[in-house]
Amino acid sequence: MRKQSTEGQESSIQRARALWREYLLPYKGTLVWAVVGGIVAAVSSGFGIPVILQEMFPVIFDGKPLPPWAERVLLWYVSPENLPLVTVWATAAMLPLVVVVRGLSSFVNVYLLSKIGLGVLETLRLKVYRKYQDLSLAFHDRQQKGDLLSRLMQDTQFLQGGLVQIANDLIIQPLTLLAALGFLIYRASVSEQFLILLANMLLVGVCVIPIRYIGRKMLARARVVQSSQGDLSSTLQENFSSQRDIRAFELEQQQIRLFRDRIRRYIQASIGAVRWQSLLTPLIEFVSAIAMAATLLVGNMNGMNMGDFAALATAMYLCYEPVKKLGAVHNKAETLNAGLERINHVLNAPDDVPEPENPRSPAAWKGEVEFRNVCFGYQQDSPVMRNIDLRIPSGQVVALVGPSGAGKTTFINLLCRFYDVLSGSVKVDGIDVREMR
Repeated sequence: MRKQSTEGQESSIQRARALWREYLLPYKGTLVWAVVGGIVAAVSSGFGIPVILQEMFPVIFDGKPLPPWAERVLLWYVSPENLPLVTVWATAAMLPLVVVVRGLSSFVNVYLLSKIGLGVLETLRLKVYRKYQDLSLAFHDRQQKGDLLSRLMQDTQFLQGGLVQIANDLIIQPLTLLAALGFLIYRASVSEQFLILLANMLLVGVCVIPIRYIGRKMLARARVVQSSQGDLSSTLQENFSSQRDIRAFELEQQQIRLFRDRIRRYIQASIGAVRWQSLLTPLIEFVSAIAMAATLLVGNMNGMNMGDFAALATAMYLCYEPVKKLGAVHNKAETLNAGLERINHVLNAPDDVPEPENPRSPAAWKGEVEFRNVCFGYQQDSPVMRNIDLRIPSGQVVALVGPSGAGKTTFINLLCRFYDVLSGSVKVDGIDVREMR
């Protein structure tokens, strides 16, 4: 089990590296600016807001004076008798100023990441669509048309949206967590509130356990959700393209029952995914409430004032909020794996009719056709043509006659090499079609 887990982690790392090289590396310049915006937003949120609250409350409520350098700056613009009022206004203005900086930097981060995500969506859809054009008819015959459409449109859209959300949270949330923990460490070093910090960090570690467990449950449900979504698209596509047959054979009720069953499967899978996803937030909030209660008790025993408590409480909130969002990111990444598996099923599908390494062609095209001991089946274990031997000289006109399903279209498909024979050979002017371009 440990070996399998290690292999799974390595494959996840390799998959992440491949996604970076192929989809994100072309936007590295834009990504750098998005990261800068995320860093500014995280620092102003995780460290800036607690510091402002800690410094603002004593000045406004306890009459604590400003630092000497700040007073000198204000005295350049106001008279000494107006200094107390201006001090209150200037101190209070610091909080919205930090929030404005945080908001602008967050906007830059989200906007640029969304721009990158739309570029990734274009690249991904073109890649899947191009692969559809290269895959053989045998592959298309084996797949439901609605499911192929779902992989191209819905799965790629889901993957793009998830990548933007994950990229955004992976930049801002860990940095916010580190900034808030940095403030707690700073406060513990200057006011001996180390017990609060230690309890807070231990409870952050406790949150990892439900996050990992719920993530595994989310992956299993996500696979079922996206598979059932593809089944719904296939049912609709087949129904719309077969309306004449459905009306002719009075299959309307049968089609309604089929669609209802597939809707119910999709809804049940979606409810299961929502149930596990919704469980994460209450668990982390419960742990946060315990940490806040511990802060109140320890703060009361140590004579903590209102400003210190407000700053520590805000910092602790800013610790647990990123943990909650990173838990959602973990679950989102697990669901994205399900969509990525469906897309990779197409992108990694083998070519059933590969191009020859050294293609041949006749010196002069004449048009002689020869089937030599040909066996063919759309499935490997179910041949529909057996030991066919046929030679048509060039210039001769031949009619293929037979009932529906006799193999007339299959004959032409093999001649055009839309499929490859199971055994034997199909030749044009003496050259096997598998050796031609």
